[in-house]
Amino acid sequence: MTAAIFILPQGPTIGGVTSWACTAANALVRAGHAATVFVHGGLPDHANVRLPLDSGVHLVSQPDLPTPSSLAGNIEPIIERYEELVRSHFDGHPVVVIPTRDADCFVACASLVHRQRDLVRMLGWRHSPMPYEREIFAHVGSFMSRMVAVSDQLADELRRHFPSRAGEIARVHNAVSIPRSHAVRAPLGTRPLRLIYTGRLDEPIKRVEALVRMSQALDRAGVSHELDIVGDGPALCRLATMAQEMPALTLHGPLEPERIGPLLDRADIFVLPSRMEGLSLAALEAMAHGCALVHAETPSGARDLVGDGECGLIAAAPPHASAEQAGAALAEAVRALLSDRVDDIGRRARARAVRLFSLEEF
Repeated sequence: MTAAIFILPQGPTIGGVTSWACTAANALVRAGHAATVFVHGGLPDHANVRLPLDSGVHLVSQPDLPTPSSLAGNIEPIIERYEELVRSHFDGHPVVVIPTRDADCFVACASLVHRQRDLVRMLGWRHSPMPYEREIFAHVGSFMSRMVAVSDQLADELRRHFPSRAGEIARVHNAVSIPRSHAVRAPLGTRPLRLIYTGRLDEPIKRVEALVRMSQALDRAGVSHELDIVGDGPALCRLATMAQEMPALTLHGPLEPERIGPLLDRADIFVLPSRMEGLSLAALEAMAHGCALVHAETPSGARDLVGDGECGLIAAAPPHASAEQAGAALAEAVRALLSDRVDDIGRRARARAVRLFSLEEF
């Protein structure tokens, strides 16, 4: 039986890639395959999270093994540990390693493939349109047996870069568990509109200050609303300061998955202000809980999720827009959704999640 090893070289930090690795490992085990999640290293400004792994997934944690990029190019100890782990899983079939996040993690896996091609295969999974990730694939793509992208846009980009390997490139959407029932919300006329964001709190990529600017714009427009922000990251302190003057905003900090579900069940619209996304797992989870979407205009993922407007709207907030500009565009999109029946849009979002993004189809 071929074994798969998902490597998280920056520790069990909150984020979409961590959630994806756990989801993929769980799906493999449920399908009768062997899967391991290897966690090592860590980042000082990132909160750790309990990994939601099924009992059949093998978890190997080695926090004292540094994040590869912290070693200034001296990654031989990383390669040796990866090889040791691969050999412990080898049963006559090549072991598949799936590196994530850290460029030197990919380089270490590529070095292992170069040295032990009969022992190991590397699978490259493209999560984001970020130039950093693009450069990783350009540098070590030749060592990958297969490449996978989470959106049509990213898959097309890989095929343009590796035209001779188009047949070895696939698009596999992210997937989520679908709650058994669709939560019933009280009619909007009896309560404020409920908005939510869950995810990493930073400015360069997630542009989370735009959420505050959106809430302020909705206040000025007289839209009664509540905004829940869930997550952790370097922007948390700034958001906490801003939230002190905004009674409509509740900043929850990092929460375990079982505490996020009830918040999604009561929310009407999930708002994603990001400058860049691959295919947002947080947005998928919100769709599965029956939330309509307002998605910033990102190079990848927005159209895959929203479709032709059946599940929400893509706000006119491109990557170069400031937080102020993006906030105004997000508020305009929220107000536009209010002219339709938000609960109907939420039901269509859930139906799209069931049809295209369910774990059963992963």
